[in-house]
Amino acid sequence: MKKFLMTFFICLVLVFVFMFFGGSMLLDTSRHFGAFLVFVSLVLAVLVSILEALWERLEALEKRIQELEGKGSEHGEP
Repeated sequence: MKKFLMTFFICLVLVFVFMFFGGSMLLDTSRHFGAFLVFVSLVLAVLVSILEALWERLEALEKRIQELEGKGSEHGEP
């Protein structure tokens, strides 16, 4: 949970910087600027968290494959 909150905070800052430097002209958020900022940051944080979890699983799988390949070559298997 702590990791997700940190990701959410980083996304919140990045979206705020984007909106400050012209993003608000691109997207009309004059009435609900805060709600839009939090919503977009939350969506980005969820996506980043999912991708990060998938990346960790992929690295673990690569490590497991390398271990299995190492064991196979020790036994004389190709």
